[in-house]
Amino acid sequence: MIEETLSNRDWALGRLAADAEMPVERINELLEGDRASDAELQNLAQRLVKPDSEAWEEGELVDIRPAEDLKWRR
Repeated sequence: MIEETLSNRDWALGRLAADAEMPVERINELLEGDRASDAELQNLAQRLVKPDSEAWEEGELVDIRPAEDLKWRR
């Protein structure tokens, strides 16, 4: 079941969107590089896990944003 879930991107995005109460279109925009608001980061941090199965903390996600901004400026 887990492999089926991971291989079905549309289902996974739909589930994340429902859990986060965020439109799939907005999640796609974020995946394409759009900047997330603090509220969006907080909301997603509560639902996403790191590869080591630990939950993301809000501060970790907020710290990622300046690094991403720097990459885009270069």
